[in-house]
Amino acid sequence: MTFKKGNTLGFAPGNTLAKENNNQKKRRMRKSSMRKTLLEKLEAMCPAALKNLEDSVSGKQVDKEVLSTSKFVIANVVTVNKACVAEEATLNGLRTEMDKLEEDAQEDEPEVKSKFSLTVLPTKKDL
Repeated sequence: MTFKKGNTLGFAPGNTLAKENNNQKKRRMRKSSMRKTLLEKLEAMCPAALKNLEDSVSGKQVDKEVLSTSKFVIANVVTVNKACVAEEATLNGLRTEMDKLEEDAQEDEPEVKSKFSLTVLPTKKDL
């Protein structure tokens, strides 16, 4: 698989939108890895699951296994979404806390006075 170099997202050259909104790479909100894998797959199954539930409610015959699987998919979308939100809050919260601590550490660095020195005292010959 080959990757294209350069601007592949379709932004105009010289786009400064992120810079204007103070949204540099360091400050962007990170997404959960679960959102990329599990949640996308579950959401792809949602339309069929909702149709099965709708058919069951309207009185049409739906296989019990299909109906229970549809309920499982719908219930797990909610659960996985909550887990993703919690993970993203943790990731982004830790990142902002660490950034604040770095800034505070840089501002609060006092000048350290050394308790010991390595100077040679003059001997009797030098005096």
